[in-house]
Amino acid sequence: MSLADRGYPIWIGSGVSRVRSCWQQALAPGRVALVTNDRVGPLYAEALSQQLRDWGFPVVVIQLPDGEQTKDWQHLNLIFDQLMQHRFERGET
Repeated sequence: MSLADRGYPIWIGSGVSRVRSCWQQALAPGRVALVTNDRVGPLYAEALSQQLRDWGFPVVVIQLPDGEQTKDWQHLNLIFDQLMQHRFERGET
């Protein structure tokens, strides 16, 4: 996505979650907060978390309920609470 100095890569394709170079470009050094929901998380969170750990990225999974109703300030604050509880720093992903 080209947004001047705020751009970021987007990868689409089968197996892209297993391509180490994609993740190394996208992630800052340090821990990763994997934010998911209770519908997608049970399908993919453990496998993706383990893959990232194998590559040297410690992972904290934050799982929210599924649905549009969770896209609000209350649930954003739940994410912030988890990040603070795990003492995430600004430079971590």
